[in-house]
Parts: sequence; C-alpha cells; structure tokens
Amino acid sequence: MNYLEKALALDPRYAAAHALTACCHETLFVRAGCDEADRIAGIRHARTAIASGTDDAFALALAAVVILHLDHDSMTALNVADRALSFNGAGATALYIGAHVAAFCGNPEAAIDRGDRALRLSPF
Repeated sequence: MNYLEKALALDPRYAAAHALTACCHETLFVRAGCDEADRIAGIRHARTAIASGTDDAFALALAAVVILHLDHDSMTALNVADRALSFNGAGATALYIGAHVAAFCGNPEAAIDRGDRALRLSPF
C-alpha cells in the first residue's frame, strides 16, 4: 500500500488510488484477522472514491464491491456498479464486478447478463 499512500499524498482526490486502497483494506479485513480498523478504512476509502465524482469505471466498480462486502450497503453498491457501467459499459472488469454485485444483491438476470458480457470481452 506504500505506493497508494504516496499517490494519495500527491493527490488526495485520486479516485483509483482510494478504490485500490479500499480493496487492500478489504483483503486485510477478510484474510488477516477481521481487524475493525481495516473494515472502517476500506469503507472510508471506497466512499471517498465514490464521492469524488470520478468517471473512472474501474475505480467505481472496485468501490462498489468494497461497499457491498464491508458495509453491507447493497443499494449503494448496486447504484455505484450501475454508474460504473454507465461510464464504460464495455469494461470487462466493471462488468465482472457489476455481475458480482448484482448476484449478491439478488438480481440473477443482471448478474448473468453482465457476466456473459464480461466473458465475451475478456475470456480469461
């Protein structure tokens, strides 16, 4: 996370760095002992990425999945995943994450559609 911290020191509004930092904290929370500080930091960075007004579909998709997993805020996660796809409906990562969010939020039709589109764009 050192490079991400340096990036945020240079530009505190850098949405992609906030989203990636959120993902790092999510991984630490889930795989390294469920430290509440990591959960809170992950949510804070994800929400900062969302609030930045970015049109970076990748950053928004990452923030959406972190909000879903760490904050259990499915409505925000769905809205942000949809926002990511509105900026780049042909981004395989945004589609894959959008499928994941839709599946977790009980929308299998959207999950299947987004997953199929992601696989067509990036079969690996």
